[in-house]
Amino acid sequence: MGVMAKIDRDALRSPSVLLLIAMNLIPLVGVLVFGWNIGYIMLLYWMETIVIGLFNIPKILSSRKPPQGSTVRAGGCGLLFIAVFFTIHYGGFNAGHFFFLNEMFDLPPINRDVLIVLGALTLSHGFSLMVNWFGKREFENRDPSQQMFMPYGRVIVMHIVIILGGFLALAFNGGLAVLILLIALKTIADLFAHLKGHEWMESQATQD
Repeated sequence: MGVMAKIDRDALRSPSVLLLIAMNLIPLVGVLVFGWNIGYIMLLYWMETIVIGLFNIPKILSSRKPPQGSTVRAGGCGLLFIAVFFTIHYGGFNAGHFFFLNEMFDLPPINRDVLIVLGALTLSHGFSLMVNWFGKREFENRDPSQQMFMPYGRVIVMHIVIILGGFLALAFNGGLAVLILLIALKTIADLFAHLKGHEWMESQATQD
């Protein structure tokens, strides 16, 4: 109980967490003001997974911790190989997911409104990269092979939440309440993954 209270208090003090929550609520504007349906929401969240992968590339290239079982960190060619492998594998993963979503939800064309909201979500991820990864020097304690797989856990959880929420939206004809629930579930999953990815939980658990 004490650990959870500590996590919540510190999370509220973190600008990157506050910005993440704020940016995740922006799709509500699309639903409430622009009348977005489930297709728009699915397209936006799929595009965000691409952004997460793009931001992972500089993280891989700047990781400084030696791989497990080694005392020597990966050199430039090793880092580049891992980054290229991640790009191809992650790209294929998301291409397959796009075809699945497009078949299930009939995704709309990308328009200006989607790009504006995506830009806001990208700002959140970019801010976290600068403040947490480089600002707090997280790259010193992450080896590149470990960092390569970091987005997958976050994206898989996010996709499960999105797909379940999407089926609910289809079942209830895309009602406003269901779309808001979908956005709320995705925000909670994203927040949990953010805290886990930046080791808030482990660091606080050891202090209590």
